[in-house]
Amino acid sequence: IENAQKKVEAQNFSIRKHLLEYDDVMNKQREVIYSRRTRIFSSEDLSEDIMEMAEDLIITTVEEYATNDVNPENWDLKGLQTRVFQLFSTYVDLNTDKVDGFSIGGIEDLIFEKVKKKYQERKKEFEDIDYGRLERVISINVIDELWKEHLLAMDELKEGIGLRGYGQRDPLKEYQKEGYQIFSELIDLINTETVQKIFSFKVGMGYPQREEGEEDFSSKIILSRGEEDEKAAPVRRKGRKIGRNEPCPCGSGQKYKKCCGR
Repeated sequence: IENAQKKVEAQNFSIRKHLLEYDDVMNKQREVIYSRRTRIFSSEDLSEDIMEMAEDLIITTVEEYATNDVNPENWDLKGLQTRVFQLFSTYVDLNTDKVDGFSIGGIEDLIFEKVKKKYQERKKEFEDIDYGRLERVISINVIDELWKEHLLAMDELKEGIGLRGYGQRDPLKEYQKEGYQIFSELIDLINTETVQKIFSFKVGMGYPQREEGEEDFSSKIILSRGEEDEKAAPVRRKGRKIGRNEPCPCGSGQKYKKCCGR
């Protein structure tokens, strides 16, 4: 019995250790996300962080449309121009004549200067509100929404990762590798959506004001079931109740339940 108990305890310890190794992957990811949220909450001004995200996003975007391996004449500058507008709500003139002789670094600098100028203009445009707080709210909302989706994706990955063992691959290493890849995509998506929303959000101007002389219909709206004086009266039966097995009063000779009582 003692030997059997030792074997069972050793097996349980191995299972717990294995689970902890899987949980360690998520714990490291939580530390990154939670530290980022804490930094956002404790910062009064996110301008530097936003500009760093914008600069990284510009570099990544330019690489998708223009590379050193491709002749500059074949760069998709029109597609790049459209993508920049989608990300930053900023028009950058990237016609071939305008950027003739520009290197990839030159195009990146051109876009970044336009984006930086657009950012400063937006801060002046909304100077009547707490712009720093607005940026924090947007950043936190983006992180929270995408983090919830990421947790679901990691749970699905964990459920099916054990099947990798049939292919002579270590499920734990596969989970670590794919988990890191998914998490990297999460960080990129957080940066992209945060920058995109900060550059495109609009503050509502409230409800339109009633023109002078225009009738105010809002005062006539009554949230009730009807007039206060009118109350629903209960329906009362006229005469006595007819039993189901009694003769039908219509004179058919049948029972009430088989005639008019159907």
